[in-house]
Amino acid sequence: MCHPPPEITDFFGVFLAYSDTMENSHLFGKLPLHWDPTKYRFVLDFKFSRDYKSLIRIGFSFMALIFPVVTILVAYLSKKFVFIEIFPHFKDIVPFDVVNLQVFILVILFGVFVIFFPVIFFWKNYTAGEMERSFVMFKRLSKVRPKEENGGHISTRLVKVANLAVQVYFKISLLLVVGCIPFNLDPMYYIIIELGFEPNSLPSVLIRIILLVISCAEVCRSIAIMICLILFVINLLRREMFMWTNIARRSNFGGLYFYRQISILYTLRRRPATIMLSFIVILGFIFEVLFNYATVVMFGSFPISTYWGIPYCAILLRTIVTQFVDLAAETHEDFNDTLKFMRRKCVSRKSYMYRKLKASPNLGFCIFLGGSPYLVKNNLKIDYRATVLYYTVSLIMATH
Repeated sequence: MCHPPPEITDFFGVFLAYSDTMENSHLFGKLPLHWDPTKYRFVLDFKFSRDYKSLIRIGFSFMALIFPVVTILVAYLSKKFVFIEIFPHFKDIVPFDVVNLQVFILVILFGVFVIFFPVIFFWKNYTAGEMERSFVMFKRLSKVRPKEENGGHISTRLVKVANLAVQVYFKISLLLVVGCIPFNLDPMYYIIIELGFEPNSLPSVLIRIILLVISCAEVCRSIAIMICLILFVINLLRREMFMWTNIARRSNFGGLYFYRQISILYTLRRRPATIMLSFIVILGFIFEVLFNYATVVMFGSFPISTYWGIPYCAILLRTIVTQFVDLAAETHEDFNDTLKFMRRKCVSRKSYMYRKLKASPNLGFCIFLGGSPYLVKNNLKIDYRATVLYYTVSLIMATH
């Protein structure tokens, strides 16, 4: 197998880490969204002769995980609040920690769907094109910077993170089976009871193991791809900014030349990035407040083993949302600081270069606040964290 060129490794390295571990495994295999070693691209294309196995695995995941999880939650909530037994065989056999685990699984699946759906839906119209445009810009910037000044250490560090994340979720998919089946934590255990069969008989246990392995593999794969997509965006923006600021601090002409090209990229990125960032921040804020509230309320009233998934979801949401907000804020500040530095280097305020730099707006990403786009700056990082804390405390005080 031939090794990809260095620029491919630097730009698409996180996808290579995913492909080497998961796509080359017999347990996972390839999805229609996969790494193409001939094109050196992360592509979305469907071929039935190649992808029918992945479609079967996804179908089994719906049958063995999503449908049972929703069934257990509906049965529990209907009996708890509506006092109607929709599934009479459940009675009181579903422990609270199992219900909590189903909530945790549903939230993870919802989070993966929120990240995945826009990316997949707009892949042909926007995502693939944006990757190509950014890669062309990346190669142009790399050509004028020596290897030690092109930010390669950023990609190396992020690829290590991607490798670790993919390896962890590869192993988690198997550890979950080992941990769930002996303690009857898998949702199929209760569905088999509802169907009137013995869940601990040998055929039932084998069916539970096979379905749970397939389901966990697909969920863990989805989370791994989501992490790789996030790391890819971080690598793209940080490498882009690192090389441009390095050029701009050495030469105003070079800095302005590449600034104009980057500004075209940001013009194309602005609308989809604003919608996506706003969607992630709003949903992340709502769920983070709710999970923080649930964690505080349940602390001391229930054993931690029954609700560990709730604080885990709160921490995970906080990490993802704040990473997006921090990255957007840092991008704006880098543009702002570098343009100011370039203006200070101009010999005269009447010079052509100074007037061009003065007319150059600060680039960055926006978010919808109050119905209008708001440029993400450093103060939003503090405001977001303070607002989450304020509404969490307010909700606790309002209900106690």
